[in-house]
Amino acid sequence: MTTACVYRHLDEWGRLLYVGRTGRIEKRTAEHSKSSSWFGSVASIAMTHCASCEEAARIEAEMIRDLDPPYNKALVFRRDWMRAAYQNLPEEEESAPGPKAETESDAAEDAAGSARSHAQIVKALKRVPNVAAFSRRHKLAERTVWNVRQGLPARSGTLLQIDGALNAEASK
Repeated sequence: MTTACVYRHLDEWGRLLYVGRTGRIEKRTAEHSKSSSWFGSVASIAMTHCASCEEAARIEAEMIRDLDPPYNKALVFRRDWMRAAYQNLPEEEESAPGPKAETESDAAEDAAGSARSHAQIVKALKRVPNVAAFSRRHKLAERTVWNVRQGLPARSGTLLQIDGALNAEASK
């Protein structure tokens, strides 16, 4: 029976908060609940069971390097800006900080053209005043659009869909 596992703490939108490894998940979760300021945002825990402690250490390091969770401190891959951005997420779309566009068409014009980079799409989305309405109009998952707007990674197909929606807004 394996005892080592790699665990991932996720928020209510499925965004990764923290990656860790342990042989006793209940004890480690209790420790996090008492000492981690971010633990109140945890909605679920995903686990990967490992054959050995060495395998768990390797997988944990790879996940932290590749996924860059905002609250991991132990390994150098973390980004302070990502942690700060997560802490400042608005609770509702109407209270979202940042520049507001006069219209969503103006925001789309900011990213006009084809094959925009992730950064260009993020910049254009930040000018969309109502992500919920934009997402509904273009049949996109609002959570996904919000994540991209925050600069979080997304699949290339998702970025192409959002890019197409921005193009459609610009052509109005």
